Amino acid sequence: MADYVAFHPKGTSKSLYKAIIDIHYGEAASAYLHIDKAQKLSCEELQEQLAMETLSKTEVLVELQEAIQYKTWPHLRDRILRCWVSRFKRSHADANTWLKRLRVWMLASEPTNPKLQGCMMDCAKLCEGSGMREAAAMIIKWATPGVYPPVGPGNCSEALKRPALTSRVATSSTHDCVLSE
Repeated sequence: MADYVAFHPKGTSKSLYKAIIDIHYGEAASAYLHIDKAQKLSCEELQEQLAMETLSKTEVLVELQEAIQYKTWPHLRDRILRCWVSRFKRSHADANTWLKRLRVWMLASEPTNPKLQGCMMDCAKLCEGSGMREAAAMIIKWATPGVYPPVGPGNCSEALKRPALTSRVATSSTHDCVLSE
């Protein structure tokens, strides 16, 4: 990904990708700088009438900051997880958007985390219903390694019907999303 970013044009996306790489390598300070830069650039893009795409990127930036907080401050983890699950439940059901969101969360938390498994399985169901069977199978594999026989693109519908995997979604309220110290 670093090679790809090197040739990516300057802008919000490049700073966003750099922040993701920094988080992956545990470089929180550098990630915050890239997030800050991307937020400033996204404000400029908003003024240039690129609202929808920019708002989506801004949402990802917020979740990247939360991923850093999750990794850095263990005492906030439960609150962050509740916030993510609450936000996930309230969001528009779009497979690509949900996949992006889950990938950001997986930078901080394991997909096998019981509080995230419900979101993972909901996303897998949506992917399956949208014809994205390979993505659905991949999500099931991430969320439930070793729980059931390997799931492939042809048999993920059966795995999605298993109630033990879909009944673990945590409850929360919107006020849980305040993460500042």
